[in-house]
Amino acid sequence: MPLIFVNYRTNDEEATATLVDRELSRVFGNGNVFRA
Repeated sequence: MPLIFVNYRTNDEEATATLVDRELSRVFGNGNVFRA
């Protein structure tokens, strides 16, 4: 089960959510971050 959940609105810029997801995954590991 992921430890970190990243949620963003569809009107928000997806590139920012992708960057946050990538950096959190780098620090905490891919299996610990879920982006929706």
